[in-house]
Amino acid sequence: QEKIPYINLSLEGEQTSIETIFNLLPARISKNFKRYKSRGSAFFSLRLEGQIRHKTGPQLAIDFGLENAEISYPNSALTIEGVSTKGLFLAEDILNLSTGTLEMTDIRGKFENKDFMSELVYKDFHNPHLTLAFDGAFELSSLSKLADISQIEDASGSMNIALKFNGDLNHLKNKASVNKIETDGQIEMDNISFKHQSLKLPVQELSGTLLFNHSDIALSNVQGFYGSSDFLLNGLFKNLFANVLFDNEPLGIEANLKSEFIDLNELLMNADSSDSEAYLFKLSPKLRLKFECEVSKLAFRRFNPHNINGTILIKDQQLQTDKIEYEGMGGQ
Repeated sequence: QEKIPYINLSLEGEQTSIETIFNLLPARISKNFKRYKSRGSAFFSLRLEGQIRHKTGPQLAIDFGLENAEISYPNSALTIEGVSTKGLFLAEDILNLSTGTLEMTDIRGKFENKDFMSELVYKDFHNPHLTLAFDGAFELSSLSKLADISQIEDASGSMNIALKFNGDLNHLKNKASVNKIETDGQIEMDNISFKHQSLKLPVQELSGTLLFNHSDIALSNVQGFYGSSDFLLNGLFKNLFANVLFDNEPLGIEANLKSEFIDLNELLMNADSSDSEAYLFKLSPKLRLKFECEVSKLAFRRFNPHNINGTILIKDQQLQTDKIEYEGMGGQ
């Protein structure tokens, strides 16, 4: 009878680096972390035990941790400081990564002087399932650098983020299943200002709360300025994830809009024209919008109504209203 090879290997490391720990993982996983560098205390304990067959392998278990470490991204000159965590990588069969699980608990650190904490569980590296919780604060300028959002300019203000994510990552690839992803938590915005390539006017002094519930996002007292027009929104984004991830997916917005002043001359100006009275009015075919409006003043050339109330519906590239009330031109 053929003797089946058996391995029983143990390794321990102290005062090592995060690069060493990642290199202990199977190559398919470790290649995603090649760009990370670290300083500080990292440690691990590895156990590889079991029979080695043609299509099955031994069990691999790696306990690891970081204590007051510094992790850097050399390509972007970003550094996360004071990182501490404990983790476990376990694969019942090292040749079958569907049996693999990566757990990291009590992840703590500081990014550009802002504290954060997190934990994650990543299961089945063939059909990955991610459970992630994150709680921390960011300056918008730091977040745009971390996510490499080059379209954002002149970013300022801060965000407090407390979010939970749970679901199969493959669901993000299919619009029929994207709504199965579970999200929960909120983002609090404080005095945010920025310019974006897709917007012809700057967003300024943006504050308020975004509340996440599965694929819907509620707007709670979201207020600020778009150009010289101010707004206060309470309502709901619908189908946001599908709209962001897939082409031609509609975005639904139902909200109450309050404003002290809306400048339509500015909002409708044609930035590509030298004519100051050239206007551009386009409605996205993906936009489904319903606003209950209360506007104190509005300006459009010689039309200056005030105390405007009514409902606006945008659908199928048409703007509709069944009733708008306002005061202007000497009457109601």
